[in-house]
Amino acid sequence: FSRDTGLWQVIGNGGGNGKPVHAIAGGNPGGFVSATDAKTVWDATWYWQAPGKFLGDLSGALGGDLSFDLKQSPYSSQYDDQDVVLTGNRVTIFADISPNPGTGWTSYKVPLAESGNWFILGTKVQATGDEILLVLSSLDTLLIRGEFNNYYYDSDAGGLDNVVLTGAHSEPPSVPIRISEFNQDENGWSAINNGSGINPTHKLAGGNPGGFVLTTDVSTVW
Repeated sequence: FSRDTGLWQVIGNGGGNGKPVHAIAGGNPGGFVSATDAKTVWDATWYWQAPGKFLGDLSGALGGDLSFDLKQSPYSSQYDDQDVVLTGNRVTIFADISPNPGTGWTSYKVPLAESGNWFILGTKVQATGDEILLVLSSLDTLLIRGEFNNYYYDSDAGGLDNVVLTGAHSEPPSVPIRISEFNQDENGWSAINNGSGINPTHKLAGGNPGGFVLTTDVSTVW
């Protein structure tokens, strides 16, 4: 959420209009999104609703994790509810997280496996690995609970940051396996099929950004 809301929405009266507010600072770190419950009527728990990039065929996420950060405004009366809700292939499962977030950022990591203590909605039956996979293979809805205070006269607010969905064998995105930046030399790259007689030229500036390599076709033969 460094630049915008990332197309996340709010359902269940958070903010009153379904649109979260983006802040450029105050997150964990950087930007984050927030919503405030409109206490005009008795209503259901409000949730953060994920955009399309978190939906679809997420079979590869089985055995991975859903991680995120939450915070809430000063609270007077806490309650329990389904904290993370996933729906796919007409099956809905949910997981409870503990403890409820504080007024500062609280980080959560929910395993996308049986160890995550997922349950079939409306039952006390724990979801099996096959049922979790069934949901992930055609994920229609991903909800993260935003409201934890049930005192009617409090216009409680919630914040969300750093939502990450990882697969069982995901590489950390900040640690590339291999990379060529060309800031010092040509990194051992060469040109073939007569481009500048095989050897490229290294430039210290003019890249995107920094250095880059350049080669020119020697048009002496076809």
